[in-house]
Amino acid sequence: MLVIAGMALLFFLQRAPWKIPDDLIETLRNPNAGRLLQERATKDKRLIPSLIGLLKDEGRAILERSLATAILAKIGALSVPLLIECLESENPAVRLKAVMVLQQMGPEARGATAALCRALQDDSLPVQQEAFEALTVIHPDGEALLPALAELLESPRKDVRLDTVAKLSQMGEKATQSLLQGLNDEEPDVREQIVSVVPACSAN
Repeated sequence: MLVIAGMALLFFLQRAPWKIPDDLIETLRNPNAGRLLQERATKDKRLIPSLIGLLKDEGRAILERSLATAILAKIGALSVPLLIECLESENPAVRLKAVMVLQQMGPEARGATAALCRALQDDSLPVQQEAFEALTVIHPDGEALLPALAELLESPRKDVRLDTVAKLSQMGEKATQSLLQGLNDEEPDVREQIVSVVPACSAN
């Protein structure tokens, strides 16, 4: 009976929802939170997967998921590989959360650049938009974005090409060459939008 009871307790503990330890939440208030949380994640290999699991669990309270987002962002580059995996999730809400964490990391999330560039073509418009915002934060100079956006100008979808022109128009003079390449577009709407934004880009 003791063995059965022990197995039942172990099963319950494994199935019980993981909660963020109070001391981890307290660490967020520390001026050195980034370093302390990175050290914690290095020692406790279960920490990042547990936080990712909480991030994916739509049944959890918004506060819990927000705290998980903040902690993962502070942990930084150590969280990036699992967040990249989240970008492949079938659930757009999970993909969006992952992009938002990467955006909060800023330049520390450079390892996710290729995955975020792929997310610019996500089926979900909010994911596309947040991926663009994340890339502009991670790469403030915008150089890493240009090849990905130039490729999107070749998309078979007119709406994607129009949206790409709008994004390139926010990047100033360095995007001018990419925009000019789109003047061969088969759709008049795309060509007209490029013509309308190029002067402003060249002036910046």
